[in-house]
Order: sequence, then C-alpha cells, then structure tokens
Amino acid sequence: KKCDHFVILDEELGTEKKNYAIYARKRIWPGTEKFIDRYYVIGKYGYETSCDTFPEMRSSIRCTGWPRVDLWKKENEFLFKNQTDLIKKKYGNFILFTSDFGFTSRRMINDTLDSYQKSHWKSLVKDSSRIKKIAEETFKEYGQFLEILRNYDKIKGLPLMIIRPHPAENIDSWFEFSKELKNIKVLYEGEITPWINASSGILHRGCASAIQAHMRGLPVGHFVNENDKVTETPYKISQHLFTLDDIIQFCKTA
Repeated sequence: KKCDHFVILDEELGTEKKNYAIYARKRIWPGTEKFIDRYYVIGKYGYETSCDTFPEMRSSIRCTGWPRVDLWKKENEFLFKNQTDLIKKKYGNFILFTSDFGFTSRRMINDTLDSYQKSHWKSLVKDSSRIKKIAEETFKEYGQFLEILRNYDKIKGLPLMIIRPHPAENIDSWFEFSKELKNIKVLYEGEITPWINASSGILHRGCASAIQAHMRGLPVGHFVNENDKVTETPYKISQHLFTLDDIIQFCKTA
C-alpha cells in the first residue's frame, strides 16, 4: 500500500554462499512472496535455485547479474586506480588475506547465541544449537590459523601479509593479535576493491573476494581446515592450502 513496486537484489546472497537455497528461504518472510514484483539474482545457479525455492515467485525472478560484480571487471579498474596506486606506493608487494571466519572472539559467540535464544522469531531460537556448533568449530579454526600466522611471521624473507577483517567479525580481536607481529598487518580502511587490485595474491577461506580476485587474474589461495567439506565457487577456483608450508609456497610464488 505504500509503494508502487517491491523489488529485491540481495547483495549478501552471492555465489560463495553455502547452502544457497536455505539462506535464500530464510531471508524472505514466509507468505510475503506474493508482494514481490521482481527478484534479481546474480547468475544461472542463483536463478535455477531460486525458482525451485520460490515456485510461486517464478514469474518474478530475473537473472540479471549485479552492478557490484560489473565493477570487478578489468575494464573498470580505472575507477579505483588512484586508491590502488597509493596502496602500492605505501605497502609495496603484499599478500591480502580477506578474513571471513565470522567468530573471532568468545564474546562474539556468546552475544550471538544470546540474541538467537532470546529472539521473537521461533526459527532463530530453534536454530541456536546449530549456530553454536558452527561457531565453536569456526572459532577453533580461527585459533589454528592464528598459530599458522605466528609461525609465518617468524620466517624472514616472506612477503608482507595484510589481513582485512570481515565487517561482521570482532575486528578488535584481529588488531589485538597483530600487536605481536612484524610482517603481518591488520588494516581495515575503505572499500576492498583497491586493496585486492594492489595485492600480489589473495588468501581467503571462502568469500566473494576470491571471485573478485579471480576475475582480475590474481593468484587465489583457499585456506582449508581438515574438517572442511567445501564445494562452493571460491573453493573451486582456488589453490587449496592446508598447512603453513602450503601458505608459504603460495605467498612466495604469487
């Protein structure tokens, strides 16, 4: 009653998203599908999955791509040239690790679980036990990766590594950790594109930055935990790195 058309382009529902159909379903309130005039998705997989997930919306779903992704193309890099050049001048040759652990502190786990368990949405309350398991596993993996970084920092002659925390993480945890390091910096400045463009290669653990770097032709390495069961696009387009030695070799040759 308050607008002419209701359209959705969900920029957080990218091709790197695990369990795409489940996330897509959760992000639309059940029963409101009839009010959606257009539902834009990034590509063929998103289109086919969305049609299966929202059969009542099939006529409203459009496979269009995203303006955000168009900006990643080589012909548009001039838009970020000034920022990219400044970063290169200041930091020289470096590897960029785009963090996406999500849970980087015990406080963050507790706060998240508290919000789920006290939610007015029954689906979130019901989902809290699953989230707790994911959070604990991810936090453990985060701790293991920190140990790898400490050992990386002890080896002379390796490229500078810049860590860019994810906006949803406890960024203070990363800054606190970086205080003990010399050849690893934690920076959280501006939009990510010029940082990717200025880097020699991208390390990640399953996020859209891998796709962005791949489109630019950069080396892409996926840190893989021994318990990971990964099938998404960022994993498929990356070198798979399991150990400190794997990461060192990737950083040396990127």
